Amino acid sequence: MGRGAEAWARGERAGEAGDATAARRHYLEAAGEGNTDACLSLALLEKGEDRPYEAVAWARRGAEAGDVDAMGMLGLLLDELGDWPRARRWYVRAAERGSLEAMLTLAYEDRYYGEYDTAMHWFRKAAEAGSHKAANSLACLLRDRDETEEAEALWRAAAAGGERDACVNLALLLESRLETQEAMRWYREAARAGDTEAAAELGLLLVDAWRDEEAEEWLRLGAPVNVEARVQLVRILAASDRAAESAEMERALVAEQSAAFAEGERSGAETLGLLYEVLGDRGRALEWHSAKLSLRQGAEQRVRRGPGGW
Repeated sequence: MGRGAEAWARGERAGEAGDATAARRHYLEAAGEGNTDACLSLALLEKGEDRPYEAVAWARRGAEAGDVDAMGMLGLLLDELGDWPRARRWYVRAAERGSLEAMLTLAYEDRYYGEYDTAMHWFRKAAEAGSHKAANSLACLLRDRDETEEAEALWRAAAAGGERDACVNLALLLESRLETQEAMRWYREAARAGDTEAAAELGLLLVDAWRDEEAEEWLRLGAPVNVEARVQLVRILAASDRAAESAEMERALVAEQSAAFAEGERSGAETLGLLYEVLGDRGRALEWHSAKLSLRQGAEQRVRRGPGGW
């Protein structure tokens, strides 16, 4: 270990012990010996003490010496200072030298601004470097271009690697092709990883397959984020002699969706129409479906008339 590396290691130990003054002294010594890790550490110290320009100077010193992490840090610091063109140049240099974080930064930034070709380039590079998140994002862009064959392959690889969003996207694709059993498998994987919307979708597929007992567990998990899951859960509880719990959930759902309808949201009437359909109350179901249609017609009339009439 050279003198610069030894001094940097002493700085790391001092920093871990909470002695920032000694850490800075050792880092400066190491940087004087040409140690780029020390340059990055000093940039982080300056950033933490709200001295962005000093942080930029140290990051630049490490970046110009060829340190990939310092290049990425310099890109971040310049971005935070509002200088995206120069930040991008350093991100590109870091990405070209294998920085996964820089690849993802460039990909997300380009996607945000609609530069889809370059976004796909960086997502692909990141996916090839092993990022399952990048593979999922690339697959989504490919799907939007109707390149579903490659998208599916990427989703399968990412899902097998544990990427939750890829599990959901793969399940949605399979469900659209009526490949329900395999769609259930991937919704289940995502739900087990904590995705409540996936849990709801799995529960609803199980309801469609007349597997209410199995569906209940997943509907309960998905109910907070999916109103249709709540509707089906009310039905299952009512049908299994748990009237008190079913009635309580029904009252809450009716109050919530009635309020939404009163605010002009057609979805409130649609949900209540579905609720009474599954509960077998055709009269009230028809009332809510009619209310939904009347709200739409009223909205159309307001648009046609405008503020000054026809």
